[in-house]
Amino acid sequence: MHLSKVLKQLIPITQFNKGKASQLFSRVKDGETLVVMKNNVAVAVVISPEEYSIIERYKLDGGNEVNKHD
Repeated sequence: MHLSKVLKQLIPITQFNKGKASQLFSRVKDGETLVVMKNNVAVAVVISPEEYSIIERYKLDGGNEVNKHD
């Protein structure tokens, strides 16, 4: 993964307080994963509901590969 892509994913938590939440959620809806930073520490990851569902199914399946289109 390119460094520029990783850097675009890092979002200061203050962006949510500056009226940018809608814009950030649109990025997630378009398939982007965001890492929310507070005091230069990652505190949360924002993903789409679809990605969350895939992760949960993976966990329930004991870590076996899950087909994204199930």
